[in-house]
Amino acid sequence: MASLRSLNAAAIALLGGAVLLSGCAATPEASPATVTVTATATVTAEPETESSADAVAETESEAGTGTDPKAGLIGEPVEHGGVRLTVKTAKANNTVTMNVTDYRQGSGYDKYEGVPADEGGRFIVIEAEVENIGKESMDLTCSWPINIMAMDREMREFDTVDDLYEIKDNPECNAQLQPGFTDNITYAFMVPENSEVVGLYFQDTNSMDEEPAVVAFDASL
Repeated sequence: MASLRSLNAAAIALLGGAVLLSGCAATPEASPATVTVTATATVTAEPETESSADAVAETESEAGTGTDPKAGLIGEPVEHGGVRLTVKTAKANNTVTMNVTDYRQGSGYDKYEGVPADEGGRFIVIEAEVENIGKESMDLTCSWPINIMAMDREMREFDTVDDLYEIKDNPECNAQLQPGFTDNITYAFMVPENSEVVGLYFQDTNSMDEEPAVVAFDASL
């Protein structure tokens, strides 16, 4: 496993381009009448150091076109090691629906309530599909097969809430997702009310690949 600091550096490089996509998408498109390109309008692109904006744009062009399996948007499969993850929805909520009893899900005695965030906070709730494309089983909720973090525009990172197996409809604790199989999971992250969460990054914790995979949101939450 890479150190958290090196993960952040890689995540910033990948996430930056995808964030630019959401920013550019919100910019009104220029009128065709104001964009005139002729054969004589020559732009002399002198060899110079690529700007950060250009580098970001290049990364963004890969995310969302399927050319980089480790960078994508909501609805696109993104891979790292033995994990193929597709974020289906991303939304902000004040509560997360969790089992508030000591009984397991489906027992008939379980009870679910909306658990509120701490004062000054809210939840970013991610519904995702995880496919095990590796060679070993993985326990999605009570083990640590996937290191997954939400990130805001300030590049702060946020862990998932504890006890993922208590979130309604999540896989049970110690349920092993076998190679070649897929399961659905809900991740919840508690973040400050005034944060702008732009995406997430994740890593197969059994992989030697130190560069995490990134999923960018279409708009910040």
